[in-house]
Amino acid sequence: RQNLVGAWKCPLSWQASVCICGALLVQYLCSSKILRMKQAISIKNMALRDVRSEGGRLEEQEMELKSSQTSLTQGIRRLRQDIKSLVPRLNDRELEVPEPDFPLTELEEDELAHRQRLNGSAPCW
Repeated sequence: RQNLVGAWKCPLSWQASVCICGALLVQYLCSSKILRMKQAISIKNMALRDVRSEGGRLEEQEMELKSSQTSLTQGIRRLRQDIKSLVPRLNDRELEVPEPDFPLTELEEDELAHRQRLNGSAPCW
């Protein structure tokens, strides 16, 4: 009983205990805050990595699509040339040439634009 009374009589011991508890509480709160910040940074870094890899995949897909577009455009040009060369032959043999289901003016405009780009007289988009 005298020990307890003696401890309460000494104000420095009680203040030191409160300070230590306060310091431990502040340390705990700071550690928790730092941990949450590290977790947030980690999540953002993962998201950034995902976005960068998606960007790379999109660039690859863009290149593939451009390549496919070029290939299809060349195929269309070859088909146009084949059609142009076959129509007179079919007419010579008196075979009927069916009318296309699409407007030929678009094809002619595309062909004219392509020739102008090749000659350098029209801007290339």
